[in-house]
Amino acid sequence: MKIGTLINELEGKTIKLGPHVFSIRLSHQPLVTNGINAAAWFYPGGEEFAIDVEYAMNRSTTHLVESLYHELVHASIWAMRLKIEGVEEEELVECLGRAGIGIFVDNPWILPWMMKGLK
Repeated sequence: MKIGTLINELEGKTIKLGPHVFSIRLSHQPLVTNGINAAAWFYPGGEEFAIDVEYAMNRSTTHLVESLYHELVHASIWAMRLKIEGVEEEELVECLGRAGIGIFVDNPWILPWMMKGLK
């Protein structure tokens, strides 16, 4: 699938997480914090995820999916008010995000199987 098609499929989508519903905003402004560009960003106060369209267009579909999943892990930590003493959130998100994506990539049968049981 082409990156542009993947990005366009996000238009108008929302992500529900517990009682929270987050909109997905396709941004045409750079998403930069601490001097670092990002393909996706989570804004808890505004209850939205932002996708930097121009930045993402110059990356792979894998990068976009991994970036959004990474932000979903941030949102999960925020929504569940998870704090682990001595562990930085970004470190935790990196580990959980990479592990989750690795499970899905290495076991392509697992997401469709899980969805059958969750419907």
